[in-house]
Amino acid sequence: MISVQEVKSKNCFRVQGPKGSKTWNIGKMGRRLAKKFAENYARELNDAIEADNLAAVYDEHTIKEGIVSFHQDFEVLVQEGERDDCSARQYRNLLKRIEESSFANHKMKAFVMVEAKKLQKELLTKYSRDAVKKSMKALKYVLVKAVERGWLSFNPISEYKFNNQGMNRDAAVKENSEIKIPDPNEIKSLLQAMDIQWKTFFTILATTGLRASELRGLAWDTINFDTNWIRVRQQADQRNRLTTKLKNENAIRWIPLLASTKAALLNWKNDPDAGLNLVFETEHGNPYAHGFVWKKLEYYKRLAGVKFTGALHSFRHYYASILIDENKKGNISVLQIPEFLGHGSFDFTSRVYGHLLESAMEHNTLVNKLSSSPKLELVA
Repeated sequence: MISVQEVKSKNCFRVQGPKGSKTWNIGKMGRRLAKKFAENYARELNDAIEADNLAAVYDEHTIKEGIVSFHQDFEVLVQEGERDDCSARQYRNLLKRIEESSFANHKMKAFVMVEAKKLQKELLTKYSRDAVKKSMKALKYVLVKAVERGWLSFNPISEYKFNNQGMNRDAAVKENSEIKIPDPNEIKSLLQAMDIQWKTFFTILATTGLRASELRGLAWDTINFDTNWIRVRQQADQRNRLTTKLKNENAIRWIPLLASTKAALLNWKNDPDAGLNLVFETEHGNPYAHGFVWKKLEYYKRLAGVKFTGALHSFRHYYASILIDENKKGNISVLQIPEFLGHGSFDFTSRVYGHLLESAMEHNTLVNKLSSSPKLELVA
């Protein structure tokens, strides 16, 4: 029976297998993790010998092979309705960064914590910290699935954690260049091409700043047509379940119900296809799936000949840009912007929309300075 040996002279644990020995350095990996790797490898060898299937141990798969199989498994989940196509595309984009790295052909079984840190360092030379963090998290999930598939006995980077170096940024924060704000004419062209159902849906997105998940979970009893307010208190999650667990505590909020939005909602409420409980629901009373909404948007973009590259969240950015314009005109307070958007703080709002807010604030500062000039105060 194959067992683990501690070689103190070389500061490592060693396992002598049928095709040579394998070692795990205690100094690099730490005693507990090195021993765990060695014990799992010894157990894997013993099981393979008993089953007369040593090829399963020595036929090692690469990280790229693991990613390809992960995508294939995910597509099955999409077909079965357990995950949506939007998530599949996100994983493809996240893992593409790793497929294009020098670690793509690295053996998964030999991909330990040291290699994970090296990969992280390599990715950081090309991508932002947020992007690298998400890609590394996706890779960790790929290795979990490799364990389930029987390619690994355990996840070799199960204890890996991305080092934020004091940064605590929300996953939704994007660089200014990545913010996609549709042109008003693009919005109008898009809405004109839609039937009443989807025209109402995307009108609400563009004039309330609701996240798509919040609109999918919006119920009629949270809309007050008398006082013109919408109460946000629930959303439809990724698995299409209604939940009151929102993005943050500030996401539970009141949003002004604009006249155009109110008219569209009242018109839709009288339509036979309108939901009974939720504003938009399937014939079985369930929320619309995220992937279903996204496909409708893509369909109507092609139909209307609209080219903007932003997705569902672009309508929220459009609403935010309008709030900032109204602040510039002095119609709303700057603090009402994060309040209506449901942001955790104004600091967060400024990180996302700083390039828009800066011009608005500069304009207000200029107006205040000029207004205080005695020579310009001509009317008492």
